[in-house]
Amino acid sequence: MKKIFVCSPYHPVSESEAGKKAELEENIYRAKMACRLISACGLMPLAPHLYFTAILDDDQKAERERGIQMGLEWLNEATEVWVFGNRITKGMTLEIERAQELSKPVRNLPEPTKLLGMLIKTIAEKYGLDDYKNEAQHEAAESEEHNGKQE
Repeated sequence: MKKIFVCSPYHPVSESEAGKKAELEENIYRAKMACRLISACGLMPLAPHLYFTAILDDDQKAERERGIQMGLEWLNEATEVWVFGNRITKGMTLEIERAQELSKPVRNLPEPTKLLGMLIKTIAEKYGLDDYKNEAQHEAAESEEHNGKQE
């Protein structure tokens, strides 16, 4: 089974506590959605930023660094790296650089919710399913609204 390394933001950069909390929730949601999509494709998602942050404190510099280093080691097991969204963090840059050093394919993809909407729309158009086209448009609108709250 192909192992796909999920590369997406985790650590919030907002200044306010409320902003940090909202951004962290959005980042976790994005990573989980990416994992759901990857597993729905019959592939194995590797999301170290979801796993290691469950056992290490991302707000403690030493533990964050240890988590990043373990994630980079986990990247060795990946077949490919999928980068979700347009915002690239320092941690993501390290992951992308390591993947390139290891000659692993790096794929740049849209936000997972946008990707899901695109897939639903494509399938609906192929099979003439008007109800699903509307659902895809609704999903895309919700995604835009959800992502707009983060900014």
